Amino acid sequence: LYHFLFQPDDYLCRLFVSTDIDFRQPLRFVYTGGLSGTRSPRTLLSALNILQHQGELNDIKLQFDFAGQFDRSARRQIEQSRLPFIKSHGQLSFKQSRDLLQRATCPVLIDTPPSAGDRTLHLPSKLLDYVLCRKRVVALTKSESPTDRFLSQGYGIACSSDDPAAIAVTIKAITDAFRGNNHAFFSTPPPPETHSAKLNAERLAQLFQNVLSEEK
Repeated sequence: LYHFLFQPDDYLCRLFVSTDIDFRQPLRFVYTGGLSGTRSPRTLLSALNILQHQGELNDIKLQFDFAGQFDRSARRQIEQSRLPFIKSHGQLSFKQSRDLLQRATCPVLIDTPPSAGDRTLHLPSKLLDYVLCRKRVVALTKSESPTDRFLSQGYGIACSSDDPAAIAVTIKAITDAFRGNNHAFFSTPPPPETHSAKLNAERLAQLFQNVLSEEK
């Protein structure tokens, strides 16, 4: 808490350092996080299989990293995909995950589908980590979700989490941009001020101060 209250942006910038894309290296997608239950890699793997069978990935160096804690079903789906460019790292430490993310071309986010009747709106905290790296995010989510609306500000591409064909179209657009050394395609704006660590740390500190004042 000290870091976020007294030197928040400096602290976060040291954790997540933006790096330029090196088009001589493989195009690298990185997913870091848990996979269990309804948060599944199934549609993403289906999209990659579509592209593989169409021959769209034959002439590009590609790597797709999955890192995190996965349930038995998710592990089986990844293992049975048998796609040559997929690597599953299992659960990593924070530093290992951060280092893997730093080497990503595009971080990948898979939103947890809302349950029936659930109207709560959450912006995944991991999305903010991705944005701090200044990498263009690919997210599997629902239309008009908080993730979808956030990425529409120039931070990435949101795909329907239920549509493998649409996800395949998005990944193909990314591979085409990478082949063309398209720096503009992968560039993102600075993190929004409304989500800055400094601003929200000040808000949190004020809330604490208000609570303490009420108790006097």
